[in-house]
Amino acid sequence: MYKASYLMKPSAQLDVAYAFIGFGTLPSFSTTTEDVPQESLTYSYGNSLLVSKFSNPFVFDTADILSLDGKVLNVAVITHPLSQGQVGQYELYVFTDEGIFALSTKEDGSFSRIYPVSRDVLVSKTALVAIEQGVFFVTNKGVMLLQGMTITDISKHMIGLHYAIDSSIQGAVQSGYLNFVNDTTPFMSFMASAHIAFDYTGKRLIFFNSTKAYQYVYMIETQTWHKIGTSAGAINIINSYPECLVGIGGANGASGSLYDFSTVIDHANYMTEVQNPPVQQCVIITRPFDLDEPDVRKTIKDIRIRGRFNRNDVKYLLLGSFDGINWKRLPSLRGGSYKFFRLFIRAALAPTERISWVDVNYESRMATKLR
Repeated sequence: MYKASYLMKPSAQLDVAYAFIGFGTLPSFSTTTEDVPQESLTYSYGNSLLVSKFSNPFVFDTADILSLDGKVLNVAVITHPLSQGQVGQYELYVFTDEGIFALSTKEDGSFSRIYPVSRDVLVSKTALVAIEQGVFFVTNKGVMLLQGMTITDISKHMIGLHYAIDSSIQGAVQSGYLNFVNDTTPFMSFMASAHIAFDYTGKRLIFFNSTKAYQYVYMIETQTWHKIGTSAGAINIINSYPECLVGIGGANGASGSLYDFSTVIDHANYMTEVQNPPVQQCVIITRPFDLDEPDVRKTIKDIRIRGRFNRNDVKYLLLGSFDGINWKRLPSLRGGSYKFFRLFIRAALAPTERISWVDVNYESRMATKLR
């Protein structure tokens, strides 16, 4: 084996080191039995974005290298304009550990300018998903939606103490649901290591945490949250648009499972499912409600759950409280007067059934009423 050793000098103008042995001078090699040390041939551009030529994805011109503040964590692409005249205004967002930056494009497809959008930072590299009209991402403040230069918190109603089912009504819940219904892990603690999957046909986002056997679901059209139950394990979001495929499990060499969270209608078996629809068990627990009279005791006279379902497919329990913290199950309507109430609804619904809203009829108990 032959080797040649020269002292390298740092360049004052470039980020390189060099050795000059003179013009016309050949390298002086010597024999050696030692192994030549293997050095890394990679260079990290942690705060830079390399953009290839529009006509050749394998060529990266140094003139198209964009430097940003902070280390790049993830990027997101927007395909639809937000309004007329905004086509191509901000097609790419770059998320770094110093904030979010929007990039605008020129006619040749290259990026022309960098606009700082926000100081928000992702809680993890995987806590981001882009749809046609915006980007959903998770920060320490909550789950955010980025559209243009506007950021909206879509999780403000999820922050706070989550209700655990009282022992007096746990028998009304199937045991398989108690674990994740009663899990009082704070919402943002769940989101700290979130993976996000996008169900295109169902227009919903599914948030995964590898340590939890349940997931949070955000319905984009109705802007509502709920939970679903699936096994815990390592998460791998499969890029299989428009299907929503997620690999769960498989950590440390163990085999995992592939789940399809898509809500695509199976047209081949559609009539069979209409005649013999698969039933899904669900639990709905309302937030405390005071019927706009927080300091007045009230008696519930009537509760009507509206929607499309068979009579015996939906049942409910009514809880009452004087302070909004300690709850008591009411054995019947008109059974007592309380300041706060909570509904616990258990349902077994087919895909063609739904719960639309709830009507509550009540009467106030006046402390100064003549008796």
